[in-house]
Amino acid sequence: MSGKASPRKRKRKPTRNKRSSRSVLEKKPTTLLYQLPLHDCMITRGWEEVHQAHVLVSRKHLDGRISCALYWVDLLCEGVRDSVWFSRLSPAKYAIFKHNVNREFGVLEACPYDLVHNVIYGALAFAEKFQISPHPVFKTTRELLEPADADIEPIDIEFGFGGKPCVVDLPDDEDCKELIEHLRRVVGPGNFLVLSPDEFEEGELEREFEEWDETLEEDEARSAAMLFEQVDFLYDQLYGDETRKRPAPEFLEHRLTTITGDPTAIPSYFSEEEDPKELQAILEAILSEDKKAVRWSVTKLKELSAAFPENPTYLNHLTIAYQELGEEKKARKLVKRIYEKHPDYLFGKCNYAQLLLEEERAEEVPAVFNNAFELGAIFPGREVFHVSELLSVYSVLCRYFTQIDDLATADIYSQIIQEFQDVAHPLRDQAVAQLKAKKLEKILEHKDFIDFLENE
Repeated sequence: MSGKASPRKRKRKPTRNKRSSRSVLEKKPTTLLYQLPLHDCMITRGWEEVHQAHVLVSRKHLDGRISCALYWVDLLCEGVRDSVWFSRLSPAKYAIFKHNVNREFGVLEACPYDLVHNVIYGALAFAEKFQISPHPVFKTTRELLEPADADIEPIDIEFGFGGKPCVVDLPDDEDCKELIEHLRRVVGPGNFLVLSPDEFEEGELEREFEEWDETLEEDEARSAAMLFEQVDFLYDQLYGDETRKRPAPEFLEHRLTTITGDPTAIPSYFSEEEDPKELQAILEAILSEDKKAVRWSVTKLKELSAAFPENPTYLNHLTIAYQELGEEKKARKLVKRIYEKHPDYLFGKCNYAQLLLEEERAEEVPAVFNNAFELGAIFPGREVFHVSELLSVYSVLCRYFTQIDDLATADIYSQIIQEFQDVAHPLRDQAVAQLKAKKLEKILEHKDFIDFLENE
């Protein structure tokens, strides 16, 4: 497919003066592809403002494969300027194609079929008034569209400006000059609009295109995000048969544990002499981004830790304070000290396991969790866990299995921790992102993915 939906890029010479005895709108599909179930129907964001659209229509075959077509539609004058299609793609290849479309032409949004039917056939009818025919490939890609005279509710869409065709006369663009000359012959001077570059800059169209261009970088970022969202689907399509054959690990069998949001579920290390509210005030100081306040918290935490050495929460918060101050060496040293002194402290286990993963010592992680991988087995005797405890432990284990390349098991933990999206937790987000990055790495290595890109 050539070019983005912008008047600055004309990659092909539009077809003109080749009117057949039958209108393109009268021609009927020669296959029954359009009767297949609709899979996707999408159109570029902001198409009404820029008066151009990329439209994606796809239909699913009975065996699950997907045929799709992409249409570049000019609502100003030229109708269907370009088109491309793919037949019977696997779901994985179709997802890759859709990602490439979003990356190349800006994000496409789902829309009703009635809209794209009106956009495409309306633009064709408008262009036909001026003896401008659609791109030759449209005779193939139209097979995915219902016939022009299908029982579709009409939608009021503006084509051209004030009913007149419009051309932006770009410098050194022979196609523009040819189109202008064609319109002079067909409709006569004064019956079409030509915007010069100067007028274009001052006019409404230019402002609209400037606004559209400003969103391209955002669209590319969204496109990358969309690919990231599609990673699980793509990975399952490419590696699903392999991973589904593997039984779920026995250590992840369901146990009768209860997850709660009640903070009293977290074991308390505070004695009667200690005031938990004091620690909360210190934590607020740590997170205040005020360096002076953070240093004050370091002093207080050292004092409290010395006074109450059996309470690991003081040292755990001291680790956070060191990290806020950028004193990573002290923080790492303290993580090891907490684990050695309080080996059963849940958050201490998680921090130490994280440290091992960062130091690429994944083989030592199972011992940290007593060679068990489920909350009830790691902490026997406990039946109730706070949601932050589950997210901490299972996020670290998700990272562990990702690092040792057992993505099937990592995926199980990922699904569990993503059930609690209403709870903010940086470890979960980090674990899910790392797993997706690993999956993406494997997708890019897969032969089907590479072959698709090479043959695109």
